[in-house]
Amino acid sequence: MSEQEARAEYGTNEVIPSDLADAIRQEMLNSIKDDPDLLTAVSTSPWTTLQYTEKTRDVHEQFLKSGDKETLARMMKVPAERVADRFYRAFPVIFRNTTTLLLKGGLPNRVWTFVAFGKLTFENGLPALGPSKVKHKLDSGFALHVRGDVDLLLSGLGGGTALMIDWKIY
Repeated sequence: MSEQEARAEYGTNEVIPSDLADAIRQEMLNSIKDDPDLLTAVSTSPWTTLQYTEKTRDVHEQFLKSGDKETLARMMKVPAERVADRFYRAFPVIFRNTTTLLLKGGLPNRVWTFVAFGKLTFENGLPALGPSKVKHKLDSGFALHVRGDVDLLLSGLGGGTALMIDWKIY
């Protein structure tokens, strides 16, 4: 495993129950039903931010209280009890069909958490990680943590939904 791949860690714990994550996915899809091109049109951006709702706020707050702090603490090199202090922002996203296939990891002071709303795979928007292009499959409600200095390879396909949590490493 390369150094860059070691900086990407897969959170194997369930962040929220899958039925709640699936309900949030359905809510997100309902919110874009008047704009069906959002799912099919090709974009230069790999994701679109959707409306931040009470349910998505509850997920990010629940994660701050009881999420996988050990993995994040290791990635940020801070004690687990300090992880919540590194929270920067959270936003629900839908992954787009995109022409952008590589996002160069140039943010060593950041960590991103993707909490899957519905199944999330490389084939529906979840990036592959690092030079070996490691692909992950997230069940609904599970999380993937990625340092901002890891390259993200995109399939070009979209449709997946997630909550992106942005953490700052000072």
